[in-house]
Amino acid sequence: MIGAFNKIVKRLVGDKAATDVQAIQPAIDAIKSHEAEMQSLTADGLRERSRDLRQRILDHVQGLVAQSDELKAQVAANPTMSFEAKEALYDQVDALDKDIDAGLEEILEQVLPEGFALLKETARRFAADGDVDVQATDMDRDLAAGRDFVRIEGDRALWASRWNAAGSEVEWNMVHYDVQLIGGVALHRGKVAEMQTGEGKT
Repeated sequence: MIGAFNKIVKRLVGDKAATDVQAIQPAIDAIKSHEAEMQSLTADGLRERSRDLRQRILDHVQGLVAQSDELKAQVAANPTMSFEAKEALYDQVDALDKDIDAGLEEILEQVLPEGFALLKETARRFAADGDVDVQATDMDRDLAAGRDFVRIEGDRALWASRWNAAGSEVEWNMVHYDVQLIGGVALHRGKVAEMQTGEGKT
């Protein structure tokens, strides 16, 4: 009886989950449009693209962050400033922080397809090739000093597709399916994502 009622309701008002997935589908199509380009990059090229994405995000809000920092510096440099003057400056800081948050949401939505495509390609390489070989950075050297999943050989860093986690060996062997990308986009947009058993939540 309840199942029949649910079917009638879905016919009348539509399936909310299907509508939500349909709204996310353009983002999935955009991610796929970057896949060939990501596959053409070297491992170092993927790293460079990741740095580029981070820089684009920072650049997008840099002016607002600078304004906020300047206002905070004014307060710090004037310990005798009146309470009212400080409050007025902090009101401006609060307004700028809201603008920064809005700017970050805007730029993150713009770079999401490239970022997800980059992540998927990196996952594909770990699953297909095992260790990923890149130019060693200071971060790689720091990690290699205390972790077993990065080792340094000369000026190269080798990131392992197998590592020890809590006494058990873990092997990366997953390439993201569309349903996982859909879940990721939904979470990025502040929604709750429910996935069925076997759809790859872990």
